Amino acid sequence: MSMIEASVYIGLAFGSISASFLFPMIGAKYLFVLSASIIVFASLYIMLFVKESLNEDQISTNFNHFGAIPIIKAALQRRRSYDRLILWLLISIYVMNVIVIDGQGAIFYIYLRGKFQLTVSEYTKFEFYSIILPVIILYALKYQSKTFSALSLALVSYGSQILRSVADATANNYVYIIVGLFLGSLKLFALPMVRVMISLVVPPQEFTKIIAITNILGNFLPFVAAPIYTFVYTNTFNLYSGAVIFLSTGFFSLCFLFLCAIFIITRRNEQHYTKFFENVCFNCI
Repeated sequence: MSMIEASVYIGLAFGSISASFLFPMIGAKYLFVLSASIIVFASLYIMLFVKESLNEDQISTNFNHFGAIPIIKAALQRRRSYDRLILWLLISIYVMNVIVIDGQGAIFYIYLRGKFQLTVSEYTKFEFYSIILPVIILYALKYQSKTFSALSLALVSYGSQILRSVADATANNYVYIIVGLFLGSLKLFALPMVRVMISLVVPPQEFTKIIAITNILGNFLPFVAAPIYTFVYTNTFNLYSGAVIFLSTGFFSLCFLFLCAIFIITRRNEQHYTKFFENVCFNCI
C-alpha cells in the first residue's frame, strides 16, 4: 500500500514541477486542457485494459440500495476485547490526517507567500522536493533488511509530521521551512500503516467495508477542512502567522496520542494483539 501511495506522490511531484515550466510557455487554458487529457487517457486505460476482479453475478449483488447498512454495522458492531475501540481510534486518526492534508493544502501556498514572498515557481519546486523526498526514503527502506511493526512506523511517522508542522509554524526564515521538509520526510508511512492496523482488528471480509467508510469520509472532509483552515488563516495571520499551522500540529499530536493509547491497550492485552508487534516487511507494502 505504501508503494501505491508512493506512485501517487511521484505523479503529483512531477505534475507539480512540470506545471511550473509549462505555464509560462502555453498559458493556463492549454495547461488545463493537457491536464484534462491526461485524466481522460488514464480513465480510458482503466476501462480498456484493467480487468474487473469480480464476476458479473457478484457485481449485481454487491451494488444495491442497502449497501450502506452492512458498512455501518461493520463499524458499530461489538467485537472481541478492545477491537472496536482500537478501530474507532484508527478511523479518528485517518479522519484527522485527511483534515490536515486537505485543510493545510488549501492555504499553505498563501501562507508561504504571505510570510516569505514565495513565487508560484518557487513553491512548485518546494512541493516537488517535499513529495519526492519521502518517496526516496521509502524506496531506500524497501531495500534494506531491517523491519518494523506497523504501529511503530505509524508512531514515527506522526512524530515526524509533528516536528515538521512545528518547524513550519515557528519559522522566521525560509531555511527553517526547508529544515521542516526534512523533519517531515517520513510522512508517507502514516495512512498505509493505519490501514494495515485496521486490517488487524477486523476480519478480511469486513476490511473493505471499513475502508469504504474511510473513503467516504475522505471524499467529504475537504468540504469541511478547507473552510476551517481558511477561516483560521484569515483571522490569525496578522496576529500570529503560524497559528494556522499549529492547528495541524494539534491534529497530528492527537493522532500520536491515539496511537500511544493503542500501544498501551495492545501491550496490556498482548495475547490478543500479537500481530500489532509483528514486523512489516517493506517488500510487502
